[in-house]
Amino acid sequence: MVLALHVLFARSASAHPFDLFGYGSRATAMGNAYTALADGYEAAYYNPAGVVGGSDVRTGFGYLQTFSDLSLNGQALELKETKLGAFVTGVSASGELGGRGAGLSIGLLLPNEGAIRASSLEPLQPNYVLLTNRTQRAEILFTGGLEILPGLDFGAGFTLGAELGGDVSIEATAFPATVAGSGTIEIGARFFPVLGLRWTPLEHLRLGLTYRGQAEFPLRIPQRSTCWWYRGRSSAPTWCCWSSSRTTTRPSRSRPGSHGIRPATGP
Repeated sequence: MVLALHVLFARSASAHPFDLFGYGSRATAMGNAYTALADGYEAAYYNPAGVVGGSDVRTGFGYLQTFSDLSLNGQALELKETKLGAFVTGVSASGELGGRGAGLSIGLLLPNEGAIRASSLEPLQPNYVLLTNRTQRAEILFTGGLEILPGLDFGAGFTLGAELGGDVSIEATAFPATVAGSGTIEIGARFFPVLGLRWTPLEHLRLGLTYRGQAEFPLRIPQRSTCWWYRGRSSAPTWCCWSSSRTTTRPSRSRPGSHGIRPATGP
């Protein structure tokens, strides 16, 4: 019965930079269980309402790295990539606005591979499919918070995530053997909202609630290839082929979400 329910309500695999690296050393050490405790610049991700309180400016900077391994039947497998890292930084300012507590925060996560990465995976090479690319995307957070009632704070903001697109074209001839290619890569951004509540009913009791909207980061890079075959002394092509393909991805949810590369080839 339990297995049947898992099959019926199974969710797609997910991968996201903040899920892998965390945001701030204390929150990462606590396994990201930081919704009610978040304050300062870390609240930009874990709970925007946490930026309310106090009257100060906080900032932080750090580098986080993960190490991965994989084994099958007791045998260690050689992974294409075992180390991934990211720089994280942020700043927050809190004070009062109209006699109520208020605050603002901004944060940045920048993987050491750059703003975004999309590398092809070898079909016969063992690897963590989602880990290699989906966690290598820069994200910027903007949030603000306000005290709406004594002990009850509300926060809202949004996260900008890097998005990749472009176009690739390849032309090849058999005789003479030449290959020429051209392409353009475009980096854009998509955003998704984040909302948070923090309630402090007692001095040593604090409750938090965070909502993150869904964002899709499709990978759309159309690929076109042209092949020419020359025969004899004729300089005119006697045979040619043309093909195109479009690589897409399933959506990445900001829960955060899932990616799965799905190549599709058309005539």
